[in-house]
Amino acid sequence: MMRILKDVFSDSQLSSNLAFKGGTSLMFLYGLPRFSTDLDFNLLDRTKEQFAFSRMQAILTKYGKIADANIKFFGPIAVLDYGVGERKLKIEISNREYGNHYERKNFNGINIPVMTKEDMFAHKLCALLDRKDITGRDVFDCHFFLSKNTEINKDIVEYRMEKPLVNYIQDCIDALHKLSDKTIMSDMGELLDDKGKTFVRTAMRNETISLLEIFKDFPLIAQYEDSKMNVEDVSVFKKKTGMHAIRATIDGKTYLGKELSKGDTQSYLEQKGKKEQTTFASILAKKYFIKEWSSDMKNKNNIQR
Repeated sequence: MMRILKDVFSDSQLSSNLAFKGGTSLMFLYGLPRFSTDLDFNLLDRTKEQFAFSRMQAILTKYGKIADANIKFFGPIAVLDYGVGERKLKIEISNREYGNHYERKNFNGINIPVMTKEDMFAHKLCALLDRKDITGRDVFDCHFFLSKNTEINKDIVEYRMEKPLVNYIQDCIDALHKLSDKTIMSDMGELLDDKGKTFVRTAMRNETISLLEIFKDFPLIAQYEDSKMNVEDVSVFKKKTGMHAIRATIDGKTYLGKELSKGDTQSYLEQKGKKEQTTFASILAKKYFIKEWSSDMKNKNNIQR
């Protein structure tokens, strides 16, 4: 797994289009005390999906047989079969955009883009109730973030779950109360040492509930620069050239006519309805106008002084 990661991020064209995330990134870079069997990436340029997947498959074939490979609606998925007696490795490249943030981390001497832990916490909390059934892995990872007093990207949770953060946390608490310890353990056995298994069987669910109760009352909210932007109005329109552009009113000022990339245009047009498109456009507005907005805020603060 580590050799595959090194190959991926040593490839200059591939590494410029992918960011590392998920359980394996938490294990390698943040000290998550469980084994992970997947490699998860975010696609940074939607138009490079086929290109990135082809290069990824070329790397994987050096280590075994590709048992499955498909490009699904939310991105490519591949399964690598190392051979008899070895656990298969699932590789997923997500094309979904939620206003994620990334930072550079050192991995075996290579400087790689990694989703921030505040954003990963938000996605893990969403995954808790976003899947068909609650998994022990998601509970374990949420407990890990909570026990480390990790801040959370509130905007991601509220965008994905379509409700206030505190309301969603209460939903998580209610769901965990109904969950049996046996169910939690069902997908965790091979991922933990004996000490970890004992913790999951005897204490994890109740501890996670207690930590969520505290977090609901005293949430630690990540303070990104774009989190301060109040998008009051936003629209995406098609120019005479055929390209799409965005305009928005943010904190009382209107920002005009920034042309969207082909990848962002594709993601915008794939939103299900008008409400979803408007919400997604607000994310794009922060992405495209943050530099101008930040400059305006600094000038405004200087004048007020």
